[in-house]
Amino acid sequence: MKDNGRVKENIDTLKDEVLRLRQEFSNVSDNILDISRKAYKTGNKRLGHEAKRLHAELGEGLESARRIGGSGIDAVETRITQKPLLSVLIAFLIGVLAGKLMDRD
Repeated sequence: MKDNGRVKENIDTLKDEVLRLRQEFSNVSDNILDISRKAYKTGNKRLGHEAKRLHAELGEGLESARRIGGSGIDAVETRITQKPLLSVLIAFLIGVLAGKLMDRD
């Protein structure tokens, strides 16, 4: 009978330990979820900030390209206005050259 009491005590102790382990695993699981959520939010914020920065940088680059392209077009227009005959001759030669290149077999 003594052994039955001891066995019962050991079983009760094991049950308590299993319940305690379940609670600890639940706490660990909750902690992992919290850490994952925080990491996700932090990464999302960083990604958003980086996307905004890159968007602004791209806009600046496009605006710079527009200014450079516009000044190049202005320079060509000025050159054509200053030397129209030479411009027509160059355009004609480019057309002949392009025609020869396309006509090749």
